[in-house]
Amino acid sequence: MYEIAEAGLGAPTAKIAERAGLAAGALFAYFANKKALLNELYLELKSEVYTRVNADFPHNGSLERRTLHIWSSFLDWAIEFPEKRKVSVQWNVSDLIATETRARIAAQGGTVDKTLSELGTRGALRGLPVGFATATMSAMQEANDGIHPETAATARRTY
Repeated sequence: MYEIAEAGLGAPTAKIAERAGLAAGALFAYFANKKALLNELYLELKSEVYTRVNADFPHNGSLERRTLHIWSSFLDWAIEFPEKRKVSVQWNVSDLIATETRARIAAQGGTVDKTLSELGTRGALRGLPVGFATATMSAMQEANDGIHPETAATARRTY
């Protein structure tokens, strides 16, 4: 993923293989093409993020507590893995990731989606387009992109 973070989605498969410690053509013994490789890496990355968010999720907590957990979990992950965060942002808007791939990982994000949908029905977010709460949280995460770990406490307060 580091090659993709550095060079974007157009990163040569030879560089990706090299970073993984494989011969250039070895990737294609496992993946039919570059798109298949990127879709599998997408699943791995999103699964990692959702596993972190779902760990110790306060299912019975207040909406504020659940939203804060999502915010903090994503923020901590982004600070710990800035390259992965950069790749994630690219994949979120890429047409290289198949609809089927996105659907496969969506079940792991159910808790997040449910919480953010509920958030979108409350207070100042009520009546706004579906997905506005999610887009707002994403924008706040983007504003904190590249944040230094020592200033993470300040970033958490932006929530």
